[in-house]
Amino acid sequence: PRIMITPRTPLAAIPREPPSGHNPYVYVLGAGGVGTWTAIALAMSLPHDFVMYVYDSDVVDGHNLNRLPYATSGRSKAACLGELLNGMPVECTVRLFSRVMNADTLEAFPGVFVDTTDDPAFASSLFGRSTRPSRRIVRVSAEHDRAMVSTRPPPEFDSGIGGTGYVSTKAWIVPCMWAASRAADVVLRFLHTGVWPDVEEHMKTYCREDREDNP
Repeated sequence: PRIMITPRTPLAAIPREPPSGHNPYVYVLGAGGVGTWTAIALAMSLPHDFVMYVYDSDVVDGHNLNRLPYATSGRSKAACLGELLNGMPVECTVRLFSRVMNADTLEAFPGVFVDTTDDPAFASSLFGRSTRPSRRIVRVSAEHDRAMVSTRPPPEFDSGIGGTGYVSTKAWIVPCMWAASRAADVVLRFLHTGVWPDVEEHMKTYCREDREDNP
């Protein structure tokens, strides 16, 4: 099967290196409001001979529903994403894991990483351990009405977009989808050209509060 949900697969079963002559692996870290749309964009774009891994140990919470294509909460994000991808025209192989991947563990993995965790400490650690020339990292985040995509290491104590946390009363899906599409474009361009770009982009969308404050 092209879509494989493996909640309890031991780490030793995950291949460290692609077979000789194989395309680089693509990793999406996080399957929340940004990671889900990133995984969808990549899964529907990567050719059949690519493998994409998605990691998220969390479940869908109520505050996720305004930015995810799911109707209910309480289920594994990896399982929900796998079921969604099963109904889409996906050619590549996708493996989804309900587990946490820390930066120390990921040091052994080459490939292209899309970090959607919005965790500055994790991102700094991930970039700090990126000693392999075969590794490329793009960090992506969206919060409230803003989003950010960057291939640069994060500034100390800075997530890239700031803000005060999730807002569950509005459907801030536009920043999530913008960030996901832009991150997927960075990955796909690199896989096609072999050139890793220097990217640091921010966006802000309009929201109801903007219209009310500025009629």
